[in-house]
Amino acid sequence: MTDFYKANRIYINKFFYTILFFLAVYVSIEFLLPFVAPFVFGYLFSLCLSPAVNWLEKRFRANRGLATAFIMILFILLLGLLINLIAVNVIRQAREFTEALPEYAKQMSETAQELESRFNRFFDLMPSNIRSIFNSASENLEDRATDIMSSLLQIGGGGLIRTIPTALIGTLLWLVSSFFFTKDRYTIKKFIRGKTPDTIANGFKLGKEKMGAALKGYVKAQLTIMSIISVVSIAGLFFMDYPYALLVGIIIAFVDALPLFGSGFIIIPWAIISAIAGNFSRMVSLLALYLAIVLARQFLEPKILGNQLGIHPILTLISIYVGLRLFGILGIIVGPISVVMAVGLFSSAPETKYSQ
Repeated sequence: MTDFYKANRIYINKFFYTILFFLAVYVSIEFLLPFVAPFVFGYLFSLCLSPAVNWLEKRFRANRGLATAFIMILFILLLGLLINLIAVNVIRQAREFTEALPEYAKQMSETAQELESRFNRFFDLMPSNIRSIFNSASENLEDRATDIMSSLLQIGGGGLIRTIPTALIGTLLWLVSSFFFTKDRYTIKKFIRGKTPDTIANGFKLGKEKMGAALKGYVKAQLTIMSIISVVSIAGLFFMDYPYALLVGIIIAFVDALPLFGSGFIIIPWAIISAIAGNFSRMVSLLALYLAIVLARQFLEPKILGNQLGIHPILTLISIYVGLRLFGILGIIVGPISVVMAVGLFSSAPETKYSQ
């Protein structure tokens, strides 16, 4: 057994490093994240701010605290301006869409009434015993749906009220912690480095570089795919002369990024409703848009993810499923990111050769 370990110590060690990493991810997400989330986001935000702060500090010999405050304020203002530029059109279209909802509701009501009339004519032709079964099932289903909706509204309303103060406190802690993580970056690194043995520090540095590069590639790949799908959706809706192309196009791109849903979650029901309403040209256009989105994702995703991450798409699907089972909706994001970082950690493990 000892000889086997010595002969294969490289691969055995890498395997155990990977197992320990996934165990650490599980414990961190399941038990620690709710308590440290603002500080984690604060640290990640500080990584985005640090290059600009470093440049300002070196270029103008500025005080690091003042440089950090200036960059944070500038970043937040620019981000707010960008969001505002996008939000102006989105909010305008959302307002127009809301104003048009009564008309849409009227059309859907008329369509539903027509379907109900057709179903009733068909229903009247059924034997009485089958009709009674359908009536009983329909009443039970309606009562059950009403109970579920009432429970969700009560839970959701109370949860939202309780979440608001927590979200405000979390945002404040996120901003304050990101300021100190950026301002005292070198002091914190020096303190941690002084308390860490050289062997652990060097291994952590190498693993950090590999995992950071992999994580950056994953985020870049997903943002690239979302941007392309958003452009395709908005362009398709624009050529359909749909008045809310920007708003709905962004929503479709966001939903398409969720593996459990996809763009078909919005487009397919929309096309079916259009067909029922007799708008067959809209139905054909929507199906063509859906086909374009599916083809774009199928063509781009393997190429972009492969170039950025170097992992097979089937591994991504497995990570999504496992993450979903372990962490719920959050696992859709955590799963693939964990695998990407584990690949980086695995490749960073020391590869010392064994000699007989």
